[in-house]
Amino acid sequence: MSIPETADLILVLADNKHQLGLRYAEWATGAPTLEAATAAAAMAQAELGHARALLPLLREFPAVAQAADEERPPTRFAALLDAPFATWAEFVAANALFDSALTTIVAALVESGYAPFRGRAKKIVEEERYHTAHGAGWLRRLGQAGGAPHMVIEEAIARIWPETLCLFGPDDDPTIGALHYAGVIAVSPGELRERFVAQMHDLLTRANLELPSADTLPWNRWDALRRRLT
Repeated sequence: MSIPETADLILVLADNKHQLGLRYAEWATGAPTLEAATAAAAMAQAELGHARALLPLLREFPAVAQAADEERPPTRFAALLDAPFATWAEFVAANALFDSALTTIVAALVESGYAPFRGRAKKIVEEERYHTAHGAGWLRRLGQAGGAPHMVIEEAIARIWPETLCLFGPDDDPTIGALHYAGVIAVSPGELRERFVAQMHDLLTRANLELPSADTLPWNRWDALRRRLT
């Protein structure tokens, strides 16, 4: 089932995971505790490994086969990963929200009609459970602390929330829509976003944090090919 949109999704997932891994790695020596630093290093290694597992699939698509090169600089990743996380709160927000958004997409590929996705997606989802637990733990720790820690994590969440939700595309997104129609991905763009928002509602409520609005998203700044805000 080698439709062109499959290659687009592979590129977006692989490049976001590669770049997220680099951003995690930058906190392997600057995290607030030794345990957190160790976790940052482990998650960085896992994200880079996920990217390496996905990239070889591109060799099946002649138009983008050269992108399978692991030495190629990633280009299709969210703008929130352009620069290093300035604070630990930004790290936690990306871990708890954006990493989970990527996993929401990957989880919808576990039963994909495109066979090469299935085994890889299942393995990635299993490995992401640790990332989810880490993000949720730190989100509760900062959110329930009150005062400055509560304020900075809320601000970090608010900054990345719009682009994180845009990752799934608009309801009529041509890439995810075509993949859903072809049976490559289990659900539509709108359903992916709804699943993610429901998960975040529970997560943020337990952390004593407000769920930002999902009603108005900046689609006028949306780059559909690179799946990022301009």
